[in-house]
Amino acid sequence: MKDDYLQILNQDYKCLRQCYFVYFLIACAATILFLINQVAAVVLFVVYILFRFTIIRAKIKQYQQSYTHACIQFTMDKHLKNAQHTKSPTLDQETLRQARLIPDKNQKGSILLIEGVQGQGHGHPVLLGDAVFANTFLIGERKKHNEFASGCWIQLTLPQDTGLDWRLIHKDAIMEESLSLMKSKNADLQSPEDTSARWINDDFNILRLDGTPDFPTDPVLSVLHKMAENITAPLAVCMKGNQVHVYLRSRFLGQKVNPRQVPDEALIQCDILPELAQVLSLADTLAKA
Repeated sequence: MKDDYLQILNQDYKCLRQCYFVYFLIACAATILFLINQVAAVVLFVVYILFRFTIIRAKIKQYQQSYTHACIQFTMDKHLKNAQHTKSPTLDQETLRQARLIPDKNQKGSILLIEGVQGQGHGHPVLLGDAVFANTFLIGERKKHNEFASGCWIQLTLPQDTGLDWRLIHKDAIMEESLSLMKSKNADLQSPEDTSARWINDDFNILRLDGTPDFPTDPVLSVLHKMAENITAPLAVCMKGNQVHVYLRSRFLGQKVNPRQVPDEALIQCDILPELAQVLSLADTLAKA
């Protein structure tokens, strides 16, 4: 599989370099022709511009997409069975809203989903993608602020209901004003009265549906503690019914690719989402609880 990724990338890279070479030849020919026939040189210069913004741009995009696909697919193959990366999203906007984990303006277009992955992780159906949440709120009395929370969203489905409707949100996952607005709009989400003996009191906010358990079981909390210690990205977790949602702010499946980057086996083999292993461990612990 790795060799297939490299073969496709090498083909796309070779095609891109050939286009650059033709592009260079057109530029040289236009320069030389300018000394002989300026009208013909202008025509060739127009061809030069059109070639740059049609052929070259399309080949760059194709190479970048192939490189991103190879990196994502190779990572997902490490963690999931039957993993499939698609350019179209696999997550559903309304499902993300119903998790009530990261707030948005609840308008069309206020959640943007990019990339998509589906597969099986330790027997659990898994969906992943990059997500951007647009939210607007007031800072102070009059100043309107727009927040764009972006990162990787992971959704897992468990075989049974956990009996939970519980959220753990790092203070840097969303702004404090955004969290306060979400609380005011969702009065049924409450914070436990006493978290003084819990490690999550310092850096996290807890919200749970009124009438549901204040906390998950101790084994689940232990896994969450390890995740909080090991994951550097601001973390938000929702455990609701038979679903687990994990949001990693500023962590992305999509990669920036320099079109001059030569296909590199080491880069492709790099795990771009090592946090997924810990998320799967959380799902396993919940399934056993």
